[in-house]
Amino acid sequence: MFSMMFESVFFNWLSIAAILAYVGYWYSTCTFNYWKDRGIPYLKPTPGFGNTGRMFFKISFAEQFKIFYDSSNGKPFCGVFQFRSPILVVRDPNIIRLVMVKDFAYFQVIFFNLLLCI
Repeated sequence: MFSMMFESVFFNWLSIAAILAYVGYWYSTCTFNYWKDRGIPYLKPTPGFGNTGRMFFKISFAEQFKIFYDSSNGKPFCGVFQFRSPILVVRDPNIIRLVMVKDFAYFQVIFFNLLLCI
């Protein structure tokens, strides 16, 4: 009787742990199709950390973004992920000029709204 009850409780906890593991995995990877859906080249992320896992253990923030910059293979931009958040790394000076000068008002509003949401 006791062993049957133990097996039932063990199976329940094992089921709960498996469901929580699946939900955690899904939550950490559900945004990883963001760049693919938009047709933008991107670096393949890892679950939980995105592309920034090495930054927390081995290298600095600047070195990590230098790796992103170099691994875009000469393309004008590429997509990466910081945890679940998509980040666009722009290499082309003309696109950078458009974003920072001509269209700055649009991006400033978006950035300001993001800061308000945080």
